[in-house]
Amino acid sequence: MVDPTTQPLPQLPGGETPTRYRSTDEDSARWLGFPFRDGDIVISTRSKSGTTWLQMICALLIFQDSNLPAPLAELSPWLDWLVRPRDEVFAALAAQRHRRFIKTHTPLDGIPLDQRATHIVVGRHPLDMAVSLYHQGSNLDRKRMRQLTGQREPEQVPSARPSLHEWLLDWIERDVLAQDELDSLPGVLWHLSDAWSRRRAHHVILVHYQDLSA
Repeated sequence: MVDPTTQPLPQLPGGETPTRYRSTDEDSARWLGFPFRDGDIVISTRSKSGTTWLQMICALLIFQDSNLPAPLAELSPWLDWLVRPRDEVFAALAAQRHRRFIKTHTPLDGIPLDQRATHIVVGRHPLDMAVSLYHQGSNLDRKRMRQLTGQREPEQVPSARPSLHEWLLDWIERDVLAQDELDSLPGVLWHLSDAWSRRRAHHVILVHYQDLSA
């Protein structure tokens, strides 16, 4: 079987070619060849921007019951995540008979925007998102993440983590390409500005993080 992640990205309708976003644990090229259905929902968010919250809202609306038939991560898989084999994710989604709702941290310009699907993007104040990201970083088992994604252990012991104040100043001032670090300030702003440019499309919905509890 040909691995689509090794193939050139195709042109989408309108002449747009999806951007490929890759990190140590994600690859947006896994979307290539995904068989969409009428009514699919794609939840596109930056980290710490209401992803799980919106997934649960969708689940409650779809199933009309708080007793979900399976864990949320199974009902709404993260398609780009390298920890789980792509074919396995596709097979699990193909077996679903309910309205599908799929998680991604890829901006909309990196996804085949199928007209049959609804694409929901959640925006959160970048500084609030960054503070949550910092605290999440303290709880991650990075060694286990490296094992799951086939990464090598670092040759040098990582330096001590900076304080929140120091880290946040660096996060604000760091000059990087959005495509290289999607959880950087340029990356967050790119994700949101790209979605904003598509706001008039019938299949794109923009939601503010603060409105999720309204």
